[in-house]
Amino acid sequence: MPPTSNDSSPTPRETIHDQSKLQPFSGPNNKKILGLSMLGIFIIAVASFIAVAFVAETSTPDEKLYEFKTKFVEPVLSKTKLSDESKLDYTSSLLQKRVAELLVLYTDQSTTSPQTLNSVANLTHKHTADSVWLIENTNALTAQEKITALSYITNTTRAFETLTDDWEEFDSIKDSSGDTQNLSQNSLQSEVEKFASTTDATTVSAYIGEQLTIVGEEIKDVAPNSRAQRLALTRIDDAGESISDGKFAEGLNFILRARQAIAVDKYLFASERGEGAPETYDPGVIPEGS
Repeated sequence: MPPTSNDSSPTPRETIHDQSKLQPFSGPNNKKILGLSMLGIFIIAVASFIAVAFVAETSTPDEKLYEFKTKFVEPVLSKTKLSDESKLDYTSSLLQKRVAELLVLYTDQSTTSPQTLNSVANLTHKHTADSVWLIENTNALTAQEKITALSYITNTTRAFETLTDDWEEFDSIKDSSGDTQNLSQNSLQSEVEKFASTTDATTVSAYIGEQLTIVGEEIKDVAPNSRAQRLALTRIDDAGESISDGKFAEGLNFILRARQAIAVDKYLFASERGEGAPETYDPGVIPEGS
């Protein structure tokens, strides 16, 4: 006897049609779930990146996280800087980090290798090139502000070069550090010459007077007979002669070199700084144009 047919049973076509409604992500609720899942994954990824970046921040060139810091974290953070001023502040801060890392490599000789030195040297050059390009091409800074910014950059690259010149452990990157220092120094000299030749004499004289006042105050904190003091005083004398001859750009460059010597002083050995000297040199008032 044939089986009794059940008219209420769905046909194969109806079954397929009904099952299509059960396919994943086909309805609005499932799309919402997918969106929330993707958002959750994104939040977890960002949180993980921030956590690793925080740990990597203190990594030194001999550690694995250093490459993550310099190749991923720092470039990502640089993209968040929207204005020329904020970009410049960030690249300048990276320069300071590289000098600090060089000091770490010297302090712990076990971490120093050709690879770690080249890594720091290459990054220093890149940060310098980025900073110089920003300063030379921005319209957000006045001529004096560009000179001030380049002076800060050049102080740092001069410190980097000085350390590689003085410490034989860094001989392998001496040429590289010299090229980096020349990059910033040449840009600074160019901006000074442009400022002195295109700005009225009164403004130029006033700016030179400001720089003389600043270097006069800074040199008071330098130990007597130290390397920095001797060099700074020589540069101030050179500046006075140039200014007396009407060579304002040359004189301003000498003043800024005096400030470089003072800025680099903190990176040198205690003996070179004259640490422990009984008294601090006081040059008194340096008259404008002296």
